[in-house]
Amino acid sequence: MSRQQKEPTWPFLCILACLFVLSAAAPRAWEKSIRTHDPHPSEKAISETETCDDGIQVVAYAEEVSDDSSSDQVPEDYCPTISLIAPAPVEPLSTAGTDGFVVVAPSPRIGQQASEAITADTAGGEESAGVELLELLPALPTEEDTFSPDVEAMPPAEESESGAEMESELPADGEAGLEAHTEMEPSVAVDDAAEVADDRDMSAVDGVSVLSQEDVAGLAAENSRTRENADRSVSASIIEALEPLKWDCETGRWAHDVTEAVTRASAELLAGLPAAKQSVARLSVLGRDGVALAKQREETESHRPLARVLMMLHRRVQVWEQLAALQEGRQNQPEPVDWQQVRHAVVQMKDLTAGAENGSAWGSFLELDALAQIVERGESGLSSDYRTLVQYVILKLQVEDVSEEQRTFLESQDVANFKRALKTIAAEPVDAAAWLTSQENLERTGSRDAAEHLAVERLKLSVSNLPAQVELARRIEELYCDSNVRIAVTGYLLNRLLPDREPEYQWVRDTVLGHPVRGRSTTIAEVGVALVPDAQRMRAALTVDGIVSASTSSTAGPATFFNGSETEYSAVKELELTAAGIRFRPAEVTVDNRMWLRQVRTEFDGVPLLSSLAQSVARSQHEANRPAIRREMNRKVQSQAERQIDEEIDARLGELNDRLQKRLLNPLAAMSLRPEVIEAQTTEARLAMKLRLAGPSHLASNTPRPWAPSDSVLSFQVHQSALNNVLCGLRLDGATLTIKELRDRIATSFNRPELLEETTENDDVSIAFAENDAARIDFEDGRVAVSLAISRLRADNRQWRDFRVCAYYRPEMSGQSATLVRDGVVELIGPMRMASQIALRGIFSKTFAKGRELPIVPQEITADPRLRGLQVTQVHADDGWFALAIGPERIEPAVANSAGPATVK
Repeated sequence: MSRQQKEPTWPFLCILACLFVLSAAAPRAWEKSIRTHDPHPSEKAISETETCDDGIQVVAYAEEVSDDSSSDQVPEDYCPTISLIAPAPVEPLSTAGTDGFVVVAPSPRIGQQASEAITADTAGGEESAGVELLELLPALPTEEDTFSPDVEAMPPAEESESGAEMESELPADGEAGLEAHTEMEPSVAVDDAAEVADDRDMSAVDGVSVLSQEDVAGLAAENSRTRENADRSVSASIIEALEPLKWDCETGRWAHDVTEAVTRASAELLAGLPAAKQSVARLSVLGRDGVALAKQREETESHRPLARVLMMLHRRVQVWEQLAALQEGRQNQPEPVDWQQVRHAVVQMKDLTAGAENGSAWGSFLELDALAQIVERGESGLSSDYRTLVQYVILKLQVEDVSEEQRTFLESQDVANFKRALKTIAAEPVDAAAWLTSQENLERTGSRDAAEHLAVERLKLSVSNLPAQVELARRIEELYCDSNVRIAVTGYLLNRLLPDREPEYQWVRDTVLGHPVRGRSTTIAEVGVALVPDAQRMRAALTVDGIVSASTSSTAGPATFFNGSETEYSAVKELELTAAGIRFRPAEVTVDNRMWLRQVRTEFDGVPLLSSLAQSVARSQHEANRPAIRREMNRKVQSQAERQIDEEIDARLGELNDRLQKRLLNPLAAMSLRPEVIEAQTTEARLAMKLRLAGPSHLASNTPRPWAPSDSVLSFQVHQSALNNVLCGLRLDGATLTIKELRDRIATSFNRPELLEETTENDDVSIAFAENDAARIDFEDGRVAVSLAISRLRADNRQWRDFRVCAYYRPEMSGQSATLVRDGVVELIGPMRMASQIALRGIFSKTFAKGRELPIVPQEITADPRLRGLQVTQVHADDGWFALAIGPERIEPAVANSAGPATVK
């Protein structure tokens, strides 16, 4: 029986032992390789220290700190490496010392965390209670200092021979009694037990300023608030967006400075420190530097992320600047409420409305009974809900969609006094921390809840009686409620779309100067559109230039006159395009008539002598009556042209307005969405209008609108907020509907009865939508993302819970057509098993079918022969905007998703 050969196992054991040793040492090595060169102590950089009697830690910095608001100066040639890019540190507040040192008082909480993270090695190897450790950090670099990105992090003192060299760099008068401390980043912590006799007496250490107990306590309190508030990450989104820019040698220094300044400013705002104003001003300066940097890098890959960061920075500076101003003086402190005056205003308004014809309706509209209860309770009974009701009533008084009679009442002096009294109740202090958090939530998530919360808070501030709060509301509206729809069209395209008019032939049966006129007429007219330049409105004029040629006969007594005439007329009908439709005025017509006598017949023709006499008399009378005949014919042609143009054009424009009202404006009004004109302009070549489609509790666009090609004849841009506000109006959040019920709701909301006739095999599928963001559309990275958040879905006796489905569409264009084509697979987000994924993909792959193209340009436009020679020149979906442009045909068509030429139109 052969014995199986045994293989040695000791090599494997050795390998395992080596791996164990390496794994144990790896964290320490990695820590050294990624350590930052930041000269300020972070939470993990503060070594284990002892505290004084009041629990205050004391840290000393070598040399003086620059007064510049930028805490960490970086040289111009800064180019980041892996060891230099680190999370934005929170800088400690400091007080300058006398001999080049600064005494800093971080919070006890930070010191406790640091002591848990880093183990201190003292000279004696033991910790001594009541002994204070001083951590010396290198001086803050100034603008003249140089900084080498290749310098490695300093090793621990006990592991490196460079400890003595580092100590020798300290001020000579501060060397005594200071020993090397463990795990120095660019700093050395020392054990000063031999020199420090008392926790509050630092005079034993030369070069360190002495602070009183009150100064130290105050400094510690400020620093504690700054540190703790910095942890709330109210600027996380912009810091994350800045991170890629730190890796670019051209933008790295700027991105580093902005990160530091944003972190500092947000922390100071949260802490309510006066220094916040200076820190925000520093951010504003950095923003201007960033704009200059972006202009230099327009043709580089970093321009787009840099531009995006600049917009994020601009929005924060605008809001933070006003928040910092509110923290000064009494700008954020409402005046005490004069309840007697408010009570008098409410009673006076009740008496005023009680005697009116619609007094009960006005009383209900103004919530007068509820307001009477509030003023009776007084200050002690003024809850947050009651204050919100008062703010709501003030907003009602500012409604614009009212009749003239209602407007007269709302603009009366009695209502003005009533509103002024209510504003004293509505005002409340602004919580800077809450506003910072709200802004960050919106910037980071873009969710409907975050937008609605910020919009409501803006409305509350807009009715305040404090000017600084009203200014903050105005800035929020300017930054986050900008126009989200823009359309521009050229007069050239409008003229091409006008129908050609065929010549009109008519019999003439009329009376001129009391004499019957009979004959035939031919009318040839050309219709055009002329733009009327206006800096604030979209105005145009419909022009009609025509010629009426007529051949007529008229009998007067014994003579019959045969006339020829040619009447030229020009008609102008002014139009104005508004958010409510097309407004038009009556046509104005000017006429110029030319008439000539072709022949005269009399009853005496053929009678010698009398024939020539009768002809001469008839012609003389006709010539004498020619001015009167001409005036009457001009009046008749003018009247007929005005009547015909008004009847024809008014009917067509009225039909267009009715269709616009039924298909768009009425459904939007039912959703509390009324298009508001933000800007309108008419030039000699183009009409342009910017609209905001949002309700009172909605926001609009907050990103730069894409540019249209300069040669476009039609351009259209829509922000995702406009579409999401419409989806919000469908009230899908938290709703449970079958597919058929969902289709019925959409058909009813948008007045599209044809959708009611459609049926699908999935009509019995039941969908319970999530409470928030049930349906959402996003335009990002060249794609259109359609997502549904579903709480529960039931189909074929099966159900799935808590997931989000997302389908992406890529815009494509070809000639005059543009379509959306599904791009990639349907994404399912949420915890589920593989079997559930397969089933759900089967369902939603039919809903978002890959082979189904969704037309962007209606077929009526693509098939219109009048648009021959034009094509889609831009289809662009990015940064929240979807852009479409039509222009002249090009030899090399533009690529889909291209931003187009850099000319705004």
